[in-house]
Amino acid sequence: MDLDPVLLARIQFAFTVTFHIIFPSFTIGLSAYIATLGVMWLRTDNERYHRLMRFWTKIFAVSFAMGVVSGVVLSYQFGTNWSRFSLVAGNVVGPLIGYEVLTAFFLEATFLGILLFGFNRVPPGLYVLSAAIVALGTAMSAFWILSANSWMQTPAGHEVRDGIAYPVDWLAIIFNPSFPYRFSHMLNAAYLTTGFVVLAVGARYLLQGKHVEDARTMMRMGLWLMAILAPLQLFIGDQHGLNTLKHQPIKIAAIEAHWDGSKPGALVLFAWPDQTAEKNLFEISIPHGSSLILTHSFDGLFPGLKSVPPQDRPPVPNVFFGFRIMVGIGLYMIAAALFGCFLWWRGKLWETRWYLRIVSMTWWCGFVAVIAGWVVTESGRQPWLVHGILRTADAISPVPAASLLGTLTLFVICYGIVFSMGIYYINRLINTGPEDRVIAPEDGVPTRPLSGAEDASRAAQRGLPMEWYLPVIWAGIIGTAVAMYVILDGFDLGLGILFPFARNERQRDQMMRSIAPFWDGNETWLVLGGGGLWVAFPMAYAVIMPAMYLPVIVMLLALVFRGVAFEFRIVSESKPLWNFAFTFGSLLAAFSQGILLG
Repeated sequence: MDLDPVLLARIQFAFTVTFHIIFPSFTIGLSAYIATLGVMWLRTDNERYHRLMRFWTKIFAVSFAMGVVSGVVLSYQFGTNWSRFSLVAGNVVGPLIGYEVLTAFFLEATFLGILLFGFNRVPPGLYVLSAAIVALGTAMSAFWILSANSWMQTPAGHEVRDGIAYPVDWLAIIFNPSFPYRFSHMLNAAYLTTGFVVLAVGARYLLQGKHVEDARTMMRMGLWLMAILAPLQLFIGDQHGLNTLKHQPIKIAAIEAHWDGSKPGALVLFAWPDQTAEKNLFEISIPHGSSLILTHSFDGLFPGLKSVPPQDRPPVPNVFFGFRIMVGIGLYMIAAALFGCFLWWRGKLWETRWYLRIVSMTWWCGFVAVIAGWVVTESGRQPWLVHGILRTADAISPVPAASLLGTLTLFVICYGIVFSMGIYYINRLINTGPEDRVIAPEDGVPTRPLSGAEDASRAAQRGLPMEWYLPVIWAGIIGTAVAMYVILDGFDLGLGILFPFARNERQRDQMMRSIAPFWDGNETWLVLGGGGLWVAFPMAYAVIMPAMYLPVIVMLLALVFRGVAFEFRIVSESKPLWNFAFTFGSLLAAFSQGILLG
């Protein structure tokens, strides 16, 4: 059987980005919630807010651990699997991601250390300020990532010469036509996801009859947030849809399963889109419904799927069903929030156990809605990787299909272990609940959120006059980043290799604590070094990454196991397992990095 490398590369990237987006969609909102708790603690001097702040910070640290290790993988996949994209779109996408690295990433790496290790070591005001800055950093990270991704959906402010996109107007690039809608939609979704988790945890504690006052505080804060943001998300989504109709009408046609643009569009509640027959099977619809929503006219017309050749259409079932899953969950969230507020107003919220049971069991809704939304966004753009500029099939690296299949299998196994253990440890932390005792400084390790999604940047413009000193400056930046990473992470790798030779667990704990405060800073230099290569030398990046495909993938997998071992060992009772994972990951990472540099 012949394997399709384009399909395998798409599946691999879809799998890794789906896994990754779960954690930023939680930590973006959770960082803002932690900062809010800190401000309320300072204003009221109520220990309950302080206790909740410490509790959610522990969960935040574990979530960050999984976000960072999955995010680093994505940054290098641009080179290993999509080298042609790195070359064609790098002049535009690279700098946007670079701004994220140089602003949000460094900001998070600095102040996250204070948040996780600064309690009782810095003044309370500075401690809470660090939480607020981390929250700001995650929002800034989302800003740049969504700007880059939105440009891929609705390119603007550029020109194409010899098949390469070059920036012309940076403001038009950053604030491209779909960006304001997509950024507000995603940021609001992250806050909703966190709010629903907080609501579910509070309901869980009330059902169990423990941490009652803390649980009520969580539910009150969660309901207020949900009651405002859930209806707001419906409005933002509607405006986003109108913008998409203007700039990507075929995506809207796929969302609505609308085939014939010469007729008003029905609001299809359910159907099975048959792409071969170009019609809907088992359709249940409201006549003229889509036309009324999208054109504000009962008989309004908008393009149908038949208006473009089949090869220019997205995979309709993916887009169609993904959209309905997202909207269905959104409507449930609105209903749950408003009914919860009604029960609260009537004074029956804490006693209505059936409501508490439902919201406690649907903590996952926000995550599924976010994933479904990204399926709609990314699948709906197909067959384009950069809309109107670069097709997905033309963006792939010259990597054998067998290599893609093998590494995809490794990613599935690795991420399956990471996700399972991460959920297990987060659930353990939730079972323990808020505690009065102060968290020891070592009970957290800096990691990072959405900023790992695409860790690269691009500054030079291929084909334009370039002063001789720019490559020299960038070579110096890359060399400095690599040197800092070698020095700092070399120490970490050496510590991991020496881990088995420690006399006891107490010595291993001390070894871990010696590197914890600057652990996340090491990732910063790794990102800057690899991203700088894309920034200044895109041709080299596009050639080296596919050529060194297997060593790069092995290094990424080793860093994944090493990173989660560092985090999970803190909360695990099975320390020997994570000791082995930390040592093995350190050895494998050092070996693969030696191959790459050699």
